[in-house]
Amino acid sequence: MKLKPATAGFAAAVLGGALFFVYTRRFEVETAGGDRIDILVASQRIERGTPIAESALTTRAIPQAYVDDRAVRASDRDKIVGLKAAEGMSVSQSVLWSDVVTTRDDKRDLSSLVQPGYRAVTAPFTANPTFMMIHPGDFVDVLSVVHRDGSEVRDSIVLLQRVLVLAIGTETSNVRGADKAKGAATPSAPILTLSLNLPEAQLLSLAAQRGALSVALRNPNDQRVAENIADLDTRALDEPAQRDRVRSIRRHDTTASASRAPVKMEIQGQ
Repeated sequence: MKLKPATAGFAAAVLGGALFFVYTRRFEVETAGGDRIDILVASQRIERGTPIAESALTTRAIPQAYVDDRAVRASDRDKIVGLKAAEGMSVSQSVLWSDVVTTRDDKRDLSSLVQPGYRAVTAPFTANPTFMMIHPGDFVDVLSVVHRDGSEVRDSIVLLQRVLVLAIGTETSNVRGADKAKGAATPSAPILTLSLNLPEAQLLSLAAQRGALSVALRNPNDQRVAENIADLDTRALDEPAQRDRVRSIRRHDTTASASRAPVKMEIQGQ
């Protein structure tokens, strides 16, 4: 039985409208930052050192692009209920894994800090005074310096960006400032344990065999990931044109951020 032209036209119009709706809906989702993910937020003030009660938690749906890697998903509610808060949390504040890392006396196992799909990977890094100021829960960029085969030239490579630090040495707590000075041990060697997916773990293990590793500490709210970063070699130290190219990147970044509000610096205890 053949469809009448009017019926066929109506069916085609309905199908076209449905496909257009699906397309526009998907476009809106991608423009808004992707599918929404339910994360935990504090529904009431949670004081530092107090157990986290289930009644103190609620959920909020956030676009995937804006979800902090440290944010505790709603599906992990049972994992943090009853744990002590390592940091005070205000109402509507997102709950981060670093906020529930307990103190040194009742420290959680490292495996409990590893999020699904990721692995805890430990590697040695070049000694750097910055390590004294890095804490579990911070984000870092990982850099590698390698020798070229059969040459004295060395290349500096941005290996990974915005990587979560799970532990420093054997320390998994995020004790900071004066509290750290009172008793938290400083790692005897510059060893970091990072949260990586498997391909990133492979890349880091290869880089650790070929040369020295170092890290650059990031602002915790900076979620930007730079694209197409060129490797630098030792000629950047000797050739003016190479040095000027590096300096021009800073000038560009400074101009782009000129409209941002200044960072307020405060001295603890004042």
